[in-house]
Amino acid sequence: MNKTSKLWLQVTVVGDHNKFKHLCTLIFTDEELVSGTRTEKRTIKCMDSVKPQLDQVFFQKLDILVRKHTGTSYDKEKFQKKFENLQKAVEGFR
Repeated sequence: MNKTSKLWLQVTVVGDHNKFKHLCTLIFTDEELVSGTRTEKRTIKCMDSVKPQLDQVFFQKLDILVRKHTGTSYDKEKFQKKFENLQKAVEGFR
């Protein structure tokens, strides 16, 4: 069975937050989530070191999959905030 099929997600992953997290980890590795950024913009806190930008094609695919497989409708701002929070959580587990 294809791992991104809706049936596989419904059987193995319960809850929209868990589906979001699962889809993120299917597309990006933990290393990519920790070491990459969504926009590659520098902040005041880290002017010296810039993290590389995540692959935008994969990021757009993730957005499409999350909208398709979760019952919750994520607007752009909510989607980006959830992704940033997931990055912080993965970084905290390392």
